[in-house]
Amino acid sequence: MIHGIGIKNGYIFISGFVENDEVMFFETGFRLCGGHLYEYLEQKGCLNNLDLFIEHALTGRVTEKNTVEHFDDDLKCININFYSKGGIIDKIEGNNEIHDMKDCIVDIVWGRKGQVCDEEHAILTKLAMFNLCNHDATCLKEDVDKVYELFSVRDK
Repeated sequence: MIHGIGIKNGYIFISGFVENDEVMFFETGFRLCGGHLYEYLEQKGCLNNLDLFIEHALTGRVTEKNTVEHFDDDLKCININFYSKGGIIDKIEGNNEIHDMKDCIVDIVWGRKGQVCDEEHAILTKLAMFNLCNHDATCLKEDVDKVYELFSVRDK
């Protein structure tokens, strides 16, 4: 599909999920996605796409300084998103502890006490996002388990 529309150079993201062993795509775009993936891609040694977009917006070009010198193919990274069902947020807990985890490179909490969340939209309200990186897959799995154990959003 991408080759067929003639894209030669650029940035595209495609978002999806797996449900009942079937991959379903729900969003695509020629822009940075909301997952702040540039944060962990930079950790791996990739170009920081946000920096590239800003440089291009300001100058109309991208300079040679934005090249990959070393790509860490062994670094494993994961992005965890938390979405809400309907309700009113009464309490959010665990985000400070997650922030302090050594493998947490991004922690963003959008949800706030008193926020009304509904299920009327195609995509549920995004409450928080955490990006984690580690070379050891077992340690990364333990980190993910800890995030799910620590992070809590309570409804009134």
